[in-house]
Amino acid sequence: MNHLHKITLIITLLYWTAVGFAQDEIRPGADVNVDDLGDVSDEFQELFFEALKQKGIENYEKAITALEKCQKLQPLDAVVYYELAKNHTALKNYVKAEKNVKEALELKPKDEDLLVQLYEVYFAQKEYEKAIETTHQLLGFDMKYQEKLANLYMLTREYDKALLALDKIDVAQGQSLYRDSLRTRIYAQSGNILGKIANLEKRIATDPENNTYYIELIEAYKTADMPDKVKEMMRKLEVVRPQDPNVQVVLYKDYIASKQTSKAVYSIKAVISSNEIDPTTKFDALNALITYAETHPEVEPDLKTILEEFVTSGSGEGMDRMLGEFYLTKNDTIKALGFYESAVKQETTNLSLIKKTADLQLKAKRFKEAQELTENTLALYPTQAKLYVLQAKALNGLQEYDEAIDLLMMGLDFVAGNTALSASFFEAFSMAYAGKGDEVKAKEYREKAKNVQNSNE
Repeated sequence: MNHLHKITLIITLLYWTAVGFAQDEIRPGADVNVDDLGDVSDEFQELFFEALKQKGIENYEKAITALEKCQKLQPLDAVVYYELAKNHTALKNYVKAEKNVKEALELKPKDEDLLVQLYEVYFAQKEYEKAIETTHQLLGFDMKYQEKLANLYMLTREYDKALLALDKIDVAQGQSLYRDSLRTRIYAQSGNILGKIANLEKRIATDPENNTYYIELIEAYKTADMPDKVKEMMRKLEVVRPQDPNVQVVLYKDYIASKQTSKAVYSIKAVISSNEIDPTTKFDALNALITYAETHPEVEPDLKTILEEFVTSGSGEGMDRMLGEFYLTKNDTIKALGFYESAVKQETTNLSLIKKTADLQLKAKRFKEAQELTENTLALYPTQAKLYVLQAKALNGLQEYDEAIDLLMMGLDFVAGNTALSASFFEAFSMAYAGKGDEVKAKEYREKAKNVQNSNE
């Protein structure tokens, strides 16, 4: 173990000591053998460990002061320059950091730790060309630095070199998810769709069981406008992983686009019944089937079966609302209302959903539920005129006419020239006064409602 690596070990040990006992004084030699520092004076040892302690608790200025005193005692110690570089980097004093790490490299040429520190200084300043030069020197120590090199070449838009760096490390160490994602970013940034296709085709040849490559390749073929290739790969995907619900997510979209109804239904069923698929993806699949059913009525029986499964299995946020909307289009208001009421418990601030739910409750003569829902919502949205009239209608249904009238008087201030809403208010006033037996007032407000409606025609 060389001198610099020994000190790095010391630094690591002392850092954790500093984290646990930030306010305690760290005694030189308490956790490490001071002989590892080499032939140095006691004063040097004390100053050096003080510097490490201060750096460990992020007092970088104090650490630098101690290290500068070390430097006066021992001017040609690479470790001191190294530590100065690290502290100056932490303070973003990059010019001083670079100067110190270069001084250390003069004393310890081609040292890995020093080169890594120099790389970090260059990278922090976005001096990517210098960082690339430094990374090439690091490759002599470990192939892992090819990943850093690929990232740097991405930043300098040298995409071919970035891909070459990734190829080299793949050959040496095998493939990795991180490098695959890096490749995807490179292809996206460079617009090299044909290069992406070639790479994915090669991946499938060496790993035919990985369905991710098939899915990515299908999307790449679509981007490149290669429909025949899309169809070919879809057929392969069906054979390779027919039971994989993630595969079915890809397949159902193409089946719907190509109007392959039975296959689309099968794939969507697989997606929706899977425990592996997230609620949002299931939502999209179900919504796609509902939309498809509008022009393909033969799907209706399958759609209803799938919807019933959701009723028994639970649907998640957003699903209940969508199911309510579906049943409403089928004029099944009872089922629609059930789903809407479930949805508002999950989406408590969705104003549009709350208004629809209250309206359906009124139509179903569930006045108490409508009154409670709108009353709670008015506390959140006190200027929403529609909520006032909905609650007033609920109060009329509960024969609480005076309260309905008071509420309508309050809500009128927020109508703001909306003629349809004004007519609703006047109709609710008329119902309240009729309930009180005041036919004169009831007739007066009926006339107002008619006048407003007529003026809008």
